[in-house]
Amino acid sequence: MSETSRLQPQLCLRMAEIPVALDWTHDGHFLAVGGADGETVVFDTVEDRVVSRIQAHARGLFQLAWQPRGSRLLTCGQDGAARLWTLADGVLSLTAELEMEHAWVEHCAWQPAGTCFAVAAGRVARVFDANGGLLQREVSFAGGTISALGWRPQGAQLALAGYQGVALYSPADPRGGIRKLPWSGAMVSLAWRPDGSVIACGCQDSSVHFWRLRESKEAWMSGYETKPKHLAWSRDGEWLATSGSWDVTLWRFRKGSPEGTSPTTLRRHRAPLRALAFAPKGRRLVSGCEGGLVCLWDQLEDFVAPSAVVALDAGVESVAFSPKGAGLRLAAGDANGGVHLLTAQ
Repeated sequence: MSETSRLQPQLCLRMAEIPVALDWTHDGHFLAVGGADGETVVFDTVEDRVVSRIQAHARGLFQLAWQPRGSRLLTCGQDGAARLWTLADGVLSLTAELEMEHAWVEHCAWQPAGTCFAVAAGRVARVFDANGGLLQREVSFAGGTISALGWRPQGAQLALAGYQGVALYSPADPRGGIRKLPWSGAMVSLAWRPDGSVIACGCQDSSVHFWRLRESKEAWMSGYETKPKHLAWSRDGEWLATSGSWDVTLWRFRKGSPEGTSPTTLRRHRAPLRALAFAPKGRRLVSGCEGGLVCLWDQLEDFVAPSAVVALDAGVESVAFSPKGAGLRLAAGDANGGVHLLTAQ
């Protein structure tokens, strides 16, 4: 592994398969890593050791997520189930088994307050309380298979994306029905603006579509080389970073933009982007590509070089910033099963 500028890399563990999912606890103490084979590891980043290693799903894992401000870990995978685990005294134990009556359970996400969570399989989503009790048996997505889901920040509204747009549903008010945000194409990714005013989606037709909910307006940006599967908002909501090529494409949301404007383009990668994430504070952005480069960007301007670059042993599969901790810390997983902790000074 090579390193330039201010990124300091450390190989913290090696997985048997590709680390497809990474998530930190709210205090930045523990890092959960999910492998493509279903293995899930909890790594103590303070004591620099693995505290738990389990086979969370028999046939493979899709996603995992720590409870906001809690010690419970949500996982979903290819064995037709989602599972709720509790970390106590360094041991990860099963709390609830969440059967979804489907071959694959592809999506799971906690509501921002951590009081409930959603799980999706096929065209059906269900909502559970923090203990795994069923709150809402079934929310069907009219557009077929659910490709992405996300909770509205500072709220209890759930967005489901797929073919022909997005559906908004409020589990706390089931009589309120479902609000549809129609679009002729198929969505492949979804990300809420941090203030909850905009939903952005990457589309199958290699474009990005977004809806301004307060104004009931929508727009789209085309011209991508591939499907924008990865989206990330800056904490202040001014910048939306998107994949869809070798370059990072950034759209600036302020006043009437980005409609009618050209994007900012960050160029350094020599392979398609596989991961994007903004730091929990400020506007620092990290990007990772199939070629193995992890780039840290301190300035979001055309023709500006990254402030730091690290070359991993294989293609980047996932990145995640720690929400807290001294300095800036992030984790990156590579296609050889390596999980690396990176610190920026």
